Amino acid sequence: SRASAFLIMGDSASAERDYKAVLAHSNQLDKDLVDGCFSGLAEALIDFKRFEDAFKYAMEIHEPSMLSGTIQVFIEELESQLESAKSLNQRGDFADALSFAVNCVRLNTILLDRADVTHWADEPLTKLERAIAYQGLGDLTSAKEDVDYVLSKDPRCEKAKALAEKIYGGLGIPMLREEKREKLTELQ
Repeated sequence: SRASAFLIMGDSASAERDYKAVLAHSNQLDKDLVDGCFSGLAEALIDFKRFEDAFKYAMEIHEPSMLSGTIQVFIEELESQLESAKSLNQRGDFADALSFAVNCVRLNTILLDRADVTHWADEPLTKLERAIAYQGLGDLTSAKEDVDYVLSKDPRCEKAKALAEKIYGGLGIPMLREEKREKLTELQ
């Protein structure tokens, strides 16, 4: 279809328009075609970082293998955004890194909200990269919240522990010793 050609050519706006036009007549169409339109529309919306809308359309797909393939696009986008956030953090481009890290957290949350469909496990590294960006921008309160979350999920994460020391030091808060942190994590 023309919509999928637009999507392949990188014209997501035209693809979105055409997919929505076809879906307006979905009650007259073959279910496989409708599923394909929902999948394509989800991909077009992912290109615009409209992840929540994209996932809403993806959840309209009935055919399991097509749904699985569409979910994989979300996972690949999360992985791509995460790699960009890491790279930008390493270069010290914290404002740009934060933008990518926020997208990672959004995608992770979307996938977790429907883990029954996506078979997705929480990815605390999304919040670790966001914490690094926050810390680099001087927002230690937000950085602390994210690094605390990461350590609650993985108390042995060396990168998170090192970052937590910097953040807590900057806030004038004493760090919990590892044994206390592990006990607190067990109680949660």
